[in-house]
Amino acid sequence: MKNLFLLIFSLSLLVSCSTEEMDRQEDLVGVWEQKGFLEDSGHRLVLAQDHTGIHIYREVHDNAVTSSAVAIYWESMEGNKVRISGGLDLFEDIILTINPEGQLVAENQAILPFEKISNTTLDYY
Repeated sequence: MKNLFLLIFSLSLLVSCSTEEMDRQEDLVGVWEQKGFLEDSGHRLVLAQDHTGIHIYREVHDNAVTSSAVAIYWESMEGNKVRISGGLDLFEDIILTINPEGQLVAENQAILPFEKISNTTLDYY
């Protein structure tokens, strides 16, 4: 009976951890944008369900606008963190954390926070 209880308890912990991890990944899926992205220069991250994504950089000079889009990969980490790697032309692999306000922020605060603007990536894929 004791072994059965330990087995059920262990399985419930395993299931709850995987559910928690899935919820965290669901929270990350979507479009994240720095404040001022459309008015000025900045970054947009599109994080897809399959852990691929797009990093879009937009730059405004006078009346000219240039932008670039490169493929990225992302993975959820413990502690509400996400690692973004791949074709990031303006910064190397980066670890971002979801802060209490729901923003993605860099650990070293080197870049502006990202606000989630959409839960869907359908406009990009």
